Order: sequence, then structure tokens, then C-alpha cells
Amino acid sequence: MPARIIHLLGGADASSVAPFRIVDALARHIDPRRYEIALWFLYWGGPLVREAEARGCRTQVFDWAHGSKQPLEALRFWRAVRSESPAIIHQHFGGRSARILARQASGAPVVLHVHSRIDEGRNNRPIRHSLTGVDTVIAVSRAVAAQVGATVAEVIYPGVEVDEARHARAHRELVIGSAGRLIGLKGYSCLIRAMRPVMAKVPDLRLEIAGDGPERAPLERQAADLGLVDRIRFLGWKPDIRSAMRDWDLYVQPSFEEGFGLALLEAMAAGLPAVATAVGGHTELVEQGSTGWLVPPGDPHALARCLLDVVGNCECLSEIGGRARVRALRHFSADRMAAQISAVYDRLLQGSAR
Repeated sequence: MPARIIHLLGGADASSVAPFRIVDALARHIDPRRYEIALWFLYWGGPLVREAEARGCRTQVFDWAHGSKQPLEALRFWRAVRSESPAIIHQHFGGRSARILARQASGAPVVLHVHSRIDEGRNNRPIRHSLTGVDTVIAVSRAVAAQVGATVAEVIYPGVEVDEARHARAHRELVIGSAGRLIGLKGYSCLIRAMRPVMAKVPDLRLEIAGDGPERAPLERQAADLGLVDRIRFLGWKPDIRSAMRDWDLYVQPSFEEGFGLALLEAMAAGLPAVATAVGGHTELVEQGSTGWLVPPGDPHALARCLLDVVGNCECLSEIGGRARVRALRHFSADRMAAQISAVYDRLLQGSAR
């Protein structure tokens, strides 16, 4: 009988899509004869619940956003863990109370999976990670591991599916794409500012932004104010981002901070060359000049110069994109991630069996 692993996620909407994609890829690539993956959403429901269930994953949804202020929901969580008898608790979101209650209810070891260096809910302050009740720490990048404590956290890069071949583009114009939550931290205002001088010199150029969030309306107004409303398209949230990427020639990720950069990796796996800011995990993904280009964060002039250089040399895009896809296949595949996380599970279960 496979060992049951409960993954604790936050909400089931776009704000939690990156950790969800990691768990979803793990569930599809881990050996089902050895491990059964369940997804529990601690904060609220949403479209990710239906997506997980459509793939055959067992789910539960709680309304436990306020910790000790919600004792009845904490009790419901404790009872649910106790009834499931998991072999391992794999925590992506939630504080000490969630893992301590889970351990008390089941006796299962706890994996803490750290995805970020900052707390967006607290004005982007650096996270001070508590390791109380944690048996093993996984970090999504060396940048995140350094903040947790390099001797404590094991770096396991997220893995994605890698296209066997880059899809042929059906359009004639050049399309730049980007994907992410529309919040200030993602740097989309800087990208739109950078597009004005670029589009002035490249008439057959379009920008598409896939994602949603509180900054969408201000960003749309900014594009209109700059006279770019007809050349910048806001696509909204795309559950299948690869479908949008098939129409793109170049990917841009203008974030001010990224623990890893899963959308950037998705673009590389789709065979897209990328321009990204030199922050966090981006520097571990992109090899400067070989699989993409890195620029300073928050600098629209540097971003515009880089984009003009790149689109002015279009013949290199396919070659760079091909190398990006090969790098994703060799170093960031879902199979590799699943094997490494399986090894963590094996060690924990062997230790608890002694």
C-alpha cells in the first residue's frame, strides 16, 4: 500500500499557483505504487481544487487563515489529519501551528518546503523561518536556502514538463510574453515603461501579459496613457500557460524578487529565450547570453536596451530558445524533481521505522 503524503498548500486560487504546479508535477511523476499524494488547501477553495481532483488527487479545503484565532477550524484540521493517518506531512504554507497539530494528530515527520524569501502579506519583509516541529527543509533555490540556512535546507529545484520540440509560430509579428500575478512585486509597471521606446523602434511588436491581480486596472491605464493600448494585451489568468507561450517569441520576467521563477522555467521548457531580472532564483535558471539575458531589477532603461538588442537580432532567438529548452530538460525536469523528493521521503520513512 502506498505511503500517504499530505501536502499543505495555501489558497486554491492564482496566488498559490506556483507551489500547486510543483505538487501537481510531483503527483504525476512520483511512483504511485510507493506514494499517494493528497492536496490540502488551508485557506480557501478555488479553481486549483477542481484541477487537482480532475487529475485524480484527493483534496480537502479548510478555512483556516487566522491560526489560533480559529480554534474550531484548527480542531477540524486536527481531526482530519488523525483520520487520514499520513506517513509524511509536506508543508508549503501555514505556520508552526499547522505542522505541530499535524504531528500531534499523526506522529508523521514534517517536510517544510520553502518557496520565498519575503512575506508579501507583511509589506514584502524578509521571512524569518521557524523550524520548530520540522524534520527536513527543502528550498526551491540556493537563494532561498541561503536565507533559511544553507546547512539546514536541501535545494531541490522545481521541475516541469519539457516540450520535445519548439512549436512553430503561426504569426508574422514579433510577440513578447510574460506571465505572473499582477502585483507590484512582479515589476509589470517597469516592463510597460520599457516597452514604449522598444515599440517606437519596432513597429511589428506586441506584448502579451498572462495573469491577473489587483494591479491589472492600473497597468491597463498605464498602457493607455503611454499610447500602447493596442499593442499590449492582458490575457487574464491562464490555467494552461503553455498554450499562451506557443504564440510567443521571447519571454520577459521583470520581477523585483523571485524565490525561484517557475513561469520563467516554463518558458525555457517551451523553448523560449528569456530576459529576466537578476534576482533570487532567476540567476540560477538563466545563463547570461547562452539561454537568456539578465538585467537589473526596476530599471526600465536597462530592460529596454536589452530588449532592443535582442529583437534587433531575431535570428538568434531560435538558437537561444533551443539551448534554454535543453537546460530545462537536463537540470529542471519533473522526473528529476520527483526522484529527489522521493529520496527525501525514503530517508524520513526509514528513520521513523527505526
